[in-house]
Amino acid sequence: MDSLLELPGARLRSGRAQRPRGRRESHGPASYTRRILVTNPARTNHNVRSAPGDAARDVWTREVRAQYARFDRRAKAWLDDYTRAGGRVYCASGCFRCCDMPIRLSWAEALTLSESLTPEQHRAVREHARKVWRNAHASRTPDEYVERHRREVGFCPLLDRETGSCTQYADRPTRCRDTYSALPAFLCAPDGPAQLSRSERRRYEQVVRTDPVMDGETHFIAPLEQLSEPAWVAFSKLMRKGLGFELWGDFHYLVAMTMEPDFHAALALRDRKKVIAALRKAGLYHPEIVQVE
Repeated sequence: MDSLLELPGARLRSGRAQRPRGRRESHGPASYTRRILVTNPARTNHNVRSAPGDAARDVWTREVRAQYARFDRRAKAWLDDYTRAGGRVYCASGCFRCCDMPIRLSWAEALTLSESLTPEQHRAVREHARKVWRNAHASRTPDEYVERHRREVGFCPLLDRETGSCTQYADRPTRCRDTYSALPAFLCAPDGPAQLSRSERRRYEQVVRTDPVMDGETHFIAPLEQLSEPAWVAFSKLMRKGLGFELWGDFHYLVAMTMEPDFHAALALRDRKKVIAALRKAGLYHPEIVQVE
């Protein structure tokens, strides 16, 4: 149990909060055959490059990294102003209490990160994606999906648990970049505010609801999430131009799919309905973790 920590106007005991990261989608049927659950990761084709082609993909990765750099500069400027004015950010090097959250990312980001992974990291991500797939089929509601993800799927395989550092920090997704806590970081773990007394919980909810730096629902810093919106727009445009549609989904599942030839073949159809049909037929689609828009 952590010691009592100060919250503006109140004292809170140790606790943790749940935060789904990214838009939740409705569930589909759980009857699809899932090849990723039985494929030998050692046989994964690490040379798959298609949809977009090599030249276009290089344009995508350059643009993704440029958007990351723009966000990082803007976030640093905002954080410098915020802390000079007396604000406090509770995220620090070595803290990984949010690294078991389900993360939504774009196909453009998945392709970019995939290029940086070692074969060993690809195998670890693929194994994690198997757990994500099982969770998507087992969960009956979006809230259950998030809860099971944090408790059963677990921490990101790219996390170094000994140091608390991300082994692919430079290419981490936008949603990982824009998540900062305005309250003590122990509140970011799964069962946080539920451990508070009634009066402490009421005070926590009041602070979250009334502090202008928060979004009214959680203790994460809303202006930093708003600063990432240009990146989301840029990725959307890249995908619409290169694919004919937008492709979003679970962080680890989409990164695993960058090495799946049948997934790329489906994307090459360039028609949303045909893509979904092809992914279903190949046993590679679940609307909780793949969104074709």
